[in-house]
Amino acid sequence: MLVLHHFMFNRRQARIISLTVQSKIVSKRINVTLPDRTGQLIEKLAKTEGRSVSSMAAYLLQKAVDEFRTQGLIKE
Repeated sequence: MLVLHHFMFNRRQARIISLTVQSKIVSKRINVTLPDRTGQLIEKLAKTEGRSVSSMAAYLLQKAVDEFRTQGLIKE
């Protein structure tokens, strides 16, 4: 997130206008139902790595997608 400050001056007072500009990175939200054992293993791995379960699942999915792309199984 980038915060820009624009200073506007008039004769009576000085005003500061702060604009917040969101980054252009867009994330896709999905819901996934996993077998219990898979969910437990992701929870265990997340704890070991010091990540949230959501962050760990996103990381593992990204690794799998990257591998499929490397193998030429999916294309952009």
